[in-house]
Amino acid sequence: MRRRHTQQWLWHADKLFLAAVLAVCTVAVVSFWHDAPPQAEAPVPVVRSGLAPGPVLPGPPNPVRPDPSVDIATDPDEYLPRPGEHVCVSRTCTYIVPDRLVRCPLCGARQDDRDGDGMDDDFEQAHAATDPDVADGDLDYDGDRFTNIEEYDGGSNPDDPDSIPAPIKLVGVGHEMVDVLFRGFYERPGGERAIQLNWGRDTRTSILELDATFRGYTLKRVRERPVTLGGTHGIPAYTKTEYDLILERPGGGELVLPRNTPVREPERYGIFASTSEPIRKMRAYAGMTLEVEGHSYIVVQVSPHSAHLVGDRGEHYNLQLRPE
Repeated sequence: MRRRHTQQWLWHADKLFLAAVLAVCTVAVVSFWHDAPPQAEAPVPVVRSGLAPGPVLPGPPNPVRPDPSVDIATDPDEYLPRPGEHVCVSRTCTYIVPDRLVRCPLCGARQDDRDGDGMDDDFEQAHAATDPDVADGDLDYDGDRFTNIEEYDGGSNPDDPDSIPAPIKLVGVGHEMVDVLFRGFYERPGGERAIQLNWGRDTRTSILELDATFRGYTLKRVRERPVTLGGTHGIPAYTKTEYDLILERPGGGELVLPRNTPVREPERYGIFASTSEPIRKMRAYAGMTLEVEGHSYIVVQVSPHSAHLVGDRGEHYNLQLRPE
């Protein structure tokens, strides 16, 4: 009898031990599954936009790209300006425009005229009558009966009532290659050097003084340089003096003309138009004189976007090229 009870107790103990082992294993599996690190997700590819400085989210399969014919970005939310680019100055336009363009290809706004009154920012900053952030082209600050925009177009000073617009406007600027020839010089009785110069298609020799201005160039000095000749074929070597004429170019830089050696030089010219009927168009280089409405105007200098003129009454005009 005692032996039967012992066997029953051992049978129950085995079942209890097996249940305990199963419980421990179950707890261990659940704990491992709960604490295991989550499965790594596949990385999202980073797409770099042609104009964006950093990574952006992936876009549509065929994202909009700048039009290579005008080199502008058509989606300001996708592209940011790079060095050499800016957002159009118009408050109603968001195109990204290269700095070199004068007008926005989308809205036509001048990029150097942030208030949109037709006068460029540099001009407005240089005069008390105008403010680059205020549309004041129709105002007459100096009371000479010409508006600020009329004085801008006519090259006069909107701060000065005695300065009125010229009857000429600048409608174009071009350049062509010309031959410049320093023929030499001769000494005058007082010791001054008279420079002999041929310019372009003009076959006449111009006689000029040093420090004179000719076609926008200033004659600065004559430079002497020794040149060694001979020394071959039995000819003894000898030294002679040659001369170079140094001219200062309009806007800076030097033009060196060796004596009797033609030098090809790009020369700018302006295309001018009268403001009264009948309208006349005239082409003139620096140093030439224009006759308009009974007065003469000397073209002092032509730059890529402007021309400086002096009238026969001593007045000065800075005509700006106005893109049409």
